[in-house]
Amino acid sequence: MPPPNIDINLPLSVAQSASPAPPARKRKRQKHSNNISSLPDQQAWKHSDDEIIKADMASLTSDVYGHFTLTLARHTRPIQTANGPTEAPNYIEHVWMCKTNPQHVVCRPRANKGAGTGNFHASISVCHKRCPQSEPTPTTTSTLTSSTYTYAMHLAIIVMSCAYHYLLFARVVDKLFCCQVELLQPGTAVPDSSTVSRTTKFVYQQQARHVKTYFENGVDTIHLAIDGWTSPTAVAYLGLVVHWYAEGRLWRTVLEFIRLEQKHTGLYLAERTAECLKRYGLDAKVRAICLDNASANNRLVDELSELLPGFLGKPSRTRCAAHVINLIVKAFTSHFAQPPTQKRKAAKPAKSQKRCCINSSQTMAKEAENNADNSVEDALACLEILELSMANESEATDDIDEARCLHDEHVVSEVTREGIKYASQELGLLITDATRVYARDVLTKAGKLAKKLHDSPTLQAKFDILIDASYQQLHTMCRALARRMPTRWNTDYECLKSFKELKPCVQMLTAQSENDLRDLALDDNQWELLEQLVRVLKIFKESTDLFLQSEVPLVHDVVPIFVCMRKHLELIQEDSGKRLHPLI
Repeated sequence: MPPPNIDINLPLSVAQSASPAPPARKRKRQKHSNNISSLPDQQAWKHSDDEIIKADMASLTSDVYGHFTLTLARHTRPIQTANGPTEAPNYIEHVWMCKTNPQHVVCRPRANKGAGTGNFHASISVCHKRCPQSEPTPTTTSTLTSSTYTYAMHLAIIVMSCAYHYLLFARVVDKLFCCQVELLQPGTAVPDSSTVSRTTKFVYQQQARHVKTYFENGVDTIHLAIDGWTSPTAVAYLGLVVHWYAEGRLWRTVLEFIRLEQKHTGLYLAERTAECLKRYGLDAKVRAICLDNASANNRLVDELSELLPGFLGKPSRTRCAAHVINLIVKAFTSHFAQPPTQKRKAAKPAKSQKRCCINSSQTMAKEAENNADNSVEDALACLEILELSMANESEATDDIDEARCLHDEHVVSEVTREGIKYASQELGLLITDATRVYARDVLTKAGKLAKKLHDSPTLQAKFDILIDASYQQLHTMCRALARRMPTRWNTDYECLKSFKELKPCVQMLTAQSENDLRDLALDDNQWELLEQLVRVLKIFKESTDLFLQSEVPLVHDVVPIFVCMRKHLELIQEDSGKRLHPLI
């Protein structure tokens, strides 16, 4: 007969106690509980934190909870009511603070309070590793072997890395990323891109509440900088940057990117801006707004003066100094470059026209491919035509950008016409149409040659050889010609500056007949005009770089900077020894 209380069916490796088994406890039928612990978050919201904590702690019997101090975090959600936007109860979260290391907390929704204690054991293990105990208890001994990995922390790190480094959410489905995670922690579940997207939105909404609380408690006055922006997917946004003074210094941050879904009129922009400011509790704290010179912004300021209490409207509007310099430079450089071709926006292009455009481009590409005598540059040109034709089909112009471009073109045209009139009547300078056409070749040829080198590996290789051969004579670290960008005037300066520094190499490259670049060569007078252009544009470049810095200049520095810039321009004008071109 086997001894009592020993199961003979168990393997010998399993240690069994010879003591009598404790009497089995009778399982009592659980009664339906009507206390606070059993209430959902929406119904328990009316009770105080102490009442909820007391009831919830009574239902949690594990010893691990004694290592923590329980507090509550109440989360709300924005809703729209007849009286305007307000906050409604969303859910309650348990915040378990470690008694040994208060900086370490474990958060869990109150609705999931019975989800297990694995994360708590891991937290206790980390705590005891940092602060070892002299006599570890059986509970802590078992938790020392627990893993410190948590899915929530893994997801949080992914979300923060995507936000901080501007990474795609789809990076989590990359095979190499998954292999790296598996290498570090075998068996780890990697969240999918939709989970990362939802979590990022949730984190943003929760942080927005803290931003609102910060401005409510410590900031009395703010200033805004507003600008329109179009994403590569042709989605329009209105960017709101808030500036304020606190703790003895200036602060700034991007408050929000507002997605625009209607026609971008001044009234619509003002309504969306006011709605965003009210959501953060900033509608009564706006004192000044910095905008560019687009016509829609005039209506925007007028409407905001009606929607925001305390905002004075036009007297509180400031102009973007960088945009003002941009207009000045555009008016100046318009004398030295061919005017851009106007793209007409078709209402609804017919499918047959699209197909014809694509087919014609494809035909040109095929002809270039079949012709063995064509150079690589010709084939690239045909492919570029195909790419541009396809890009024009899906190109969607933004109303904000379009309005600003129209305003800029109008201002540049007016200033250019007045400048030519002033130069001829007041200064007695002879500026003929032939002079203007001759001057326009400088920046135009420079831009075309730089583009050809960037698009042709053959030409770029020849140019590199010339640079290496003339390296001792150049006295510059520049190794390539900078390309022009139509929307960035400072690229005009960089392009002309690179031409000036690499002048011997550019002249040798255009002089070689096999390169077929004679039409882009500059004569001596044009090279002299180019050097004068670089000298003038350098003044604007230095001021623009200063305005683009994050914390300087301040408002009271703007006018002195413009005065200093004007003084430098007058010094160039008075320098008769340089034989300035009439357009300079």
